[in-house]
Amino acid sequence: MTSSDVADRRLVPVASSEVLGLLTTVSVGRIAFSYRDLPAVQLVSHVVDGGDVVIRSHGQPPVISPVRTGNVVLAYEADVFDTRTFAGWRVTVTGSAGLIRDPDEIAHFQSVMASWPVGNGIGQFIRLHSGFMSGYRFLGPGGERPAG
Repeated sequence: MTSSDVADRRLVPVASSEVLGLLTTVSVGRIAFSYRDLPAVQLVSHVVDGGDVVIRSHGQPPVISPVRTGNVVLAYEADVFDTRTFAGWRVTVTGSAGLIRDPDEIAHFQSVMASWPVGNGIGQFIRLHSGFMSGYRFLGPGGERPAG
């Protein structure tokens, strides 16, 4: 890679109206949460459901305490990045989130989301209401755009 290639790379903000659309092009991302008063990040799967992001965690450690009755604030990030061209995108959704407890909803999301290969049950299903959405596209040399 030459210095002109590096100089030709650009970071372009993603409009909040594009964030959920980009999330529909991938099925895995990272959830940031607090566990035992420390920051934690977990790889999870997701689907977009209307204006919300429904997340399926593997459950260990729990993203939200199973005995919690109210919502918590969480941040969810997903991305696509080509290390060869440095083209890609990254989006983040931050908002109020709560456990999905309705058995019919859980059954529905179990049927449409991949499960994690762990022996600890179904994990957690979490509905994240999209409050603040942001992101960036990383344009590679020559303005190369990533898929999505």
